[in-house]
Amino acid sequence: FRKKPGFFISRASCGTLLWGFVPNPPVGNNTTDVNIENEYIITSEDSGSFWKFDWGDGSASDWIKINEGQTFILKSHSWNSYGNYELRVKHKSIYSVESSWSEPLIVRVSPSDDFDGDGWNNEIEESYLTDLSF
Repeated sequence: FRKKPGFFISRASCGTLLWGFVPNPPVGNNTTDVNIENEYIITSEDSGSFWKFDWGDGSASDWIKINEGQTFILKSHSWNSYGNYELRVKHKSIYSVESSWSEPLIVRVSPSDDFDGDGWNNEIEESYLTDLSF
């Protein structure tokens, strides 16, 4: 196979193509509250390719196709429990060659009045005179 700058293609013993492309993480909110829809975007100029979102909560999107003339995909998601979630994306070429997962975008889902992210709202912290580190 011909080598191109920035990535490699090789044939594994099983005949599957391996691709060295790692996509950028999606762009969007990295803090939110439960059951709030958040929008995340990926950009691509690879018409005909497919993208998948892994929401970090055990769910993932179906493969989403980039159509001719389209340069981005916008997907919404909400989480139903507090915690930190690793949101990642994966690319699949028109030849069904899949990339690795992107580096994660860490999304912290916490109460909107929990400024220091420790799981306690600030009213409780103030009543117990705990340290509000913000």
